[in-house]
Amino acid sequence: MKCTQVQNRFSAFQDGELGPQEAKRVGEHLENCPACRDRYAEMEKVWQALEGFQEILPEPGFYGQLAKKINESNETPSPAGF
Repeated sequence: MKCTQVQNRFSAFQDGELGPQEAKRVGEHLENCPACRDRYAEMEKVWQALEGFQEILPEPGFYGQLAKKINESNETPSPAGF
């Protein structure tokens, strides 16, 4: 695997979402590529820091209000020349 392919799978690898063969290939790449291994270690530090934060849930009705604003912005015509 190329470094970009491996790096695009870091999150899925960390979360255990890859199939066995793909996880093995990513793991082998990390063992043999110091650059990817260092980058993955940096990302692990961020993930560990984020684990300490409590999830913030939106207020009731938030998604409905958001959808309404999005629909309103799509209906508003752009000024001439834009």
